[in-house]
Amino acid sequence: MPNTVNTVALCIWLTFGTAVSLECYNCPYIDSLSKCNTSKICNPAEVCFQDAVISGQTTTVTLGCIDSKQCGSQSSGSGALIGREVSRRQDNRCHECCASDHCNKLLCSQRKASQCLDDETIDCVRMDSVFGICKDIQHAKSLCPKFCRLCDVVDGVWSEWSTWSECDVTCESGTQTRARTCTNPAPAHGGLDCAGNSMETKRCYKELCPVHGQWSEWASWEACSTTCDVGIERRQRSCTNPAPSRFGDHCFGLNVDDRLCMPGACSNGGWSPWQPWDPCSVSCGGGIRLRSRTCSNPTPSPYGHYCVGNPFQIEMCSTEACQATVKNVAFQAHTLTNTAPLNGEKLVFSTTTLDKGSGYNNKSGIYITPVAGIYMFTLQLCITASRFIYFEIDTAEGPIHKGCFNDDASDFSGCQTATTIAELGAKEHVWIKSGSSTSGTDFWKESKVWNSFSGVLISTVT
Repeated sequence: MPNTVNTVALCIWLTFGTAVSLECYNCPYIDSLSKCNTSKICNPAEVCFQDAVISGQTTTVTLGCIDSKQCGSQSSGSGALIGREVSRRQDNRCHECCASDHCNKLLCSQRKASQCLDDETIDCVRMDSVFGICKDIQHAKSLCPKFCRLCDVVDGVWSEWSTWSECDVTCESGTQTRARTCTNPAPAHGGLDCAGNSMETKRCYKELCPVHGQWSEWASWEACSTTCDVGIERRQRSCTNPAPSRFGDHCFGLNVDDRLCMPGACSNGGWSPWQPWDPCSVSCGGGIRLRSRTCSNPTPSPYGHYCVGNPFQIEMCSTEACQATVKNVAFQAHTLTNTAPLNGEKLVFSTTTLDKGSGYNNKSGIYITPVAGIYMFTLQLCITASRFIYFEIDTAEGPIHKGCFNDDASDFSGCQTATTIAELGAKEHVWIKSGSSTSGTDFWKESKVWNSFSGVLISTVT
């Protein structure tokens, strides 16, 4: 049992030391002990060693001299053998030492697994009973594979590395990976798994990434383009947060933002002077005359207030009695049936308080003149605050008066009156027609105020 003898000799040598230098086989990285035919004289305090690395079915062996301090047992348990670890371990490397000339060829005793023969220099039965060699798979499979029933043990070997993957980014720095598997062959029956990593990574570098533009915050609004009525004010931003570079996208959207601004009205309306009185409507028996003024001194700007008051004044004239008798004709009606009329709709006043001559129809809203003559008609409408409505006093021949009522107060609704005079024949139809208006315009409907339509015959015409 040369290995046992070498072990005992190593123990004695390590204990007492020696001044005699050993001669050891010296061959680096060979695949068969039979290829080693060279030796060297070791330095004092050096011993012979064998280092065997097993990879699958391939064994690489190195023989030479080594400092004795590197030959200690790596096992502290019972059955430890000097220079060899005999506990069962999953290691594919054997490192053993001995202390006699040319003894290191007998260490590790590597043998191809396909032969599955026990080393004839080893008493496998005694080595297992004394040192439990069958527990040390890596030594047992080369020294006593048959006795320890390790003939089918296969250590894993790495496959070739795969090709490097594509870089995981399209710009700047990223990572590439490659992999290998422990399948060449795969470990079996207690064989060693492959040592090392199954995955490798490395840095990869691409060109610098593009920088896409982003908008800055909006600047403050600039001054309004006008000092009164309606203008434009503007604010701006820039594509500098950051600015685009390296073929990055420009900012999407506009760099300017406009909105209407209204500092105030340029001018409110003012009345012109009254025009001279028109001629009296009759020469006797009491008539009326009219004078007018316009909201043009100045004309209101688009957002200015219209003039407050009536553009017409009427007064009686030619009050002396006529030789001929004037027929008594007059009517008055109030209470609108529809307080939110549509454009073009007839206004119907459902309550008749006076109807001399039986001319007003409070179902249709039409007044039929009983006789030919000069008539004066008066319309009063009470509209809600901040609203306006156009209207006409119409006949079959066309309108005899057009006007607009406008309440520009924001918190008060008022009543406005329009008066007109017309010469009409007998049986002519007269009615009030609604025109365009502010959306949502409606009229008051309460007992304190009346929406009314009235007329009176001033004089007959023969």
